[in-house]
Amino acid sequence: MDNVLGSLKHSRDEDAVVRVTTVHSLTYAWLLPRMSGFTALHPRVRIHVDTEMALTRFDEGGPDLGIRYGQPPWPGLSAQPLMDDALFPVASPRLAGIEHVREAADVAKLPLIGDLSRQGWQDWFRSADVRGVRVEERYSFSDTTGALMAAVQGLGAALAREKIVTPYFADGRLIRLAGPIVPTRASYFVVHPSHRRLRPAARLFCDWLLAQRDRPDPPVPAATQGVAPPRRKASQ
Repeated sequence: MDNVLGSLKHSRDEDAVVRVTTVHSLTYAWLLPRMSGFTALHPRVRIHVDTEMALTRFDEGGPDLGIRYGQPPWPGLSAQPLMDDALFPVASPRLAGIEHVREAADVAKLPLIGDLSRQGWQDWFRSADVRGVRVEERYSFSDTTGALMAAVQGLGAALAREKIVTPYFADGRLIRLAGPIVPTRASYFVVHPSHRRLRPAARLFCDWLLAQRDRPDPPVPAATQGVAPPRRKASQ
């Protein structure tokens, strides 16, 4: 670490920039709330975050590293495990009919919202041992953030990933519905080109990311069973 800091101290301004690629949903819900911790440790390092949907090519002049959700190996990339994830259904507390959701099978009676994840509603209902239901997604989005925001608007129930839904719980926009928490088949990895060494600033950021594995995540709320929180009485 001391050698890395020493190299950074004598580096050019452009060497103090770290270019990171990851998806928007993880950036908003997991990375940004932690970013001030890195900045406090390394105030000279500037971070550029790219959240384009397409898999980024790590060419010269491109990103230094990325956080990728999936299953390695990825040709040409070194991949270090960052964290696992899990799935469960969520909805707005104002969704019509949510008061009748008492068990996993009841979730199928709600309008369902999907995204392009390879592990979706069919997998969740199977893990919940709910048989004989016809799974039809009324809305489908290309990214997870779109699906969660549709749930916030009361359009239906979405299948959320634990690592990216926390902010929606914190301000009450979404609640967890009844049913199991199912581990995902994919995980998050910190990746970078295997053919070149990380620059000092990128190495600092990579090491900091991996250190986040030891930080406890907020607990997943107990299943609400579709019961919305009580409304506050208007002040007199």
